Amino acid sequence: MKQMAKKIGTIFLDIVVEEFSNGFTIYHNHAGCERGYFITEEGEKLTVVKYNDRSKYKKGKKSERISLPDLVLLDPDKQEIINIEGEMYQNAKAGIEQLKTFKYFEKLYIKKYYPKHKIIRTVVLYGGKDRKKPIGKISFILNSDGYILISVTAPNLFKTSIKNIFSYWR
Repeated sequence: MKQMAKKIGTIFLDIVVEEFSNGFTIYHNHAGCERGYFITEEGEKLTVVKYNDRSKYKKGKKSERISLPDLVLLDPDKQEIINIEGEMYQNAKAGIEQLKTFKYFEKLYIKKYYPKHKIIRTVVLYGGKDRKKPIGKISFILNSDGYILISVTAPNLFKTSIKNIFSYWR
């Protein structure tokens, strides 16, 4: 249950961006499934690999595993790709550290298929009772009470999507 709970923030953001902005998901790894698909600019679905060499990984060479983000969003208006690690509130530091491991994924997929786009790495959190705006690499928090907290430096796609969902319900 804890593994799935950390995904609540990214699942929420995934749905809100898809429904309330021009942005959309080009990759998600919400359930930690074996096969995920990366969507190219042409709309082609590519199977995302988890290992450089699976047999070497199975023999103990852990460096052969490719670190995968939890969610990758495209903001076509700003030509930005937002590479997201989702975490529980209490594990925020681990989420920030995880951002450093996405270089190979970005090289293999994002830079290759979206070469003109800027890449933003950020952390999305779920949980906690804090109501302070996030700072640093953390741009979005959905806290345990349902409060939505967005950093002033959060990607524009996040801000627009949340603004639009609130406008819709008013």
